[in-house]
This record gives sequence, C-alpha cells and structure tokens, in this order.
Amino acid sequence: MYFITTFINKIINYDNMGLFSESNKKNKNPSDKDKFFSDFDNTFKKFVKKFFGVDIEDIENKVQDGYLILYLYFVGFDNDKYIRIQAEISRPSSLLNDISSTKFFKKAWKNVKEKFKKEVDEQELYKIFKFLMFISFIYVILEFAKQKRSPLNVINSTSGYNHYTSSSFNGKLDEKTFRELAEKIWKYIEGEVIEEYKQYIRQKVKES
Repeated sequence: MYFITTFINKIINYDNMGLFSESNKKNKNPSDKDKFFSDFDNTFKKFVKKFFGVDIEDIENKVQDGYLILYLYFVGFDNDKYIRIQAEISRPSSLLNDISSTKFFKKAWKNVKEKFKKEVDEQELYKIFKFLMFISFIYVILEFAKQKRSPLNVINSTSGYNHYTSSSFNGKLDEKTFRELAEKIWKYIEGEVIEEYKQYIRQKVKES
C-alpha cells in the first residue's frame, strides 16, 4: 500500500519526493528500493494510460499548478485515531502572485531589501522574503479561523446547532434553548477545560 499512498500524496501535491519525483528519475545509482519504485512508476503510468486514457505526468503538472494541501498539525491518539488539521489552497501560484502585487508586500520588500541586501544576493533574498510572506499569510488566516471557531462563536452559529443535532450528538433541544444553555455551561467550565485539554494534547503530541 506504500506506493498507492505515495501516489495519492503526489496527486494532492503534498509529497515532493514521491514515486514520480525528479530525484528518483535522475538517480544514476538507485538503491534496490528506488529501482523497485522506479519500475513501478513506469508500469503504473502505462497501466493508467492504457486502461483509462490518462497521462499521469499531464495530471501532475496541472494539479501542481492548481492545488495544494498543507498539513498544519497532527495529533495521534490510541488505536489509530487522530486529528489532522490541513489547509486546502487552490491555485497557490496565482494566489502568491496576487499577494506579491499588493502595496504592503512591495513596501515590505523594499525595506527588507535595503536592510539585508548585503546578507545574500537579491534573488535568494527575495525567495526567502516571499516564503515568509506566504507562511505569515497562512498564519493570519489561521488566527481568523481560530476566532471564528471559538466555542462561543460556534455555539451561536447555525452550523454549530446543526452539528449538535446531527448524528454525532443527536441533540434534541430547540435552537434558542440550546444556545442559551450551552453558553452558560461553557462560561462555567471554560478555564478548567482549556487548560486540561492543553495538557492532554501536549502529552499526545509527544507520543505521536
């Protein structure tokens, strides 16, 4: 199943060292493992092309250009249970170009270039700067997500009530009663619950 998983990861543009990586193709002295996956690479491509009429390399180019998943955080629990937080980004290259064209980006780049121009050549300095601007952009989005998904905001949202009444919890209260009671309970237990959860998750992260 390893090669199937690797292939899927490549399709979602997550695993840059997958079966179809340039590093594997250019390796002149591959190990037995690399040779096995290289052979599988060619065989699998031919199989897909023959039976589905699809060129995998063409798919890879299109997907890499238009879709990206960032795995942000993972917590593993007992018996293969886990929580994984990920960000799905469509057209990442185009998005980065949009960010690069903003006034604050250009102003920040001008200041950084002036201050750090002696540290490294300008081209590499710009790559580092662009990378930092991108990850800080994701960070700010996560800050907004954190605010929106706070317990009180979820309690007072339609989606929160829908989740309470879904098969996961099978809640029976009407929306007004649910919100009023849930808010009272949350304000009562908030401090203790948050701290206990932090300690619990820290331990699980260490064990993951």
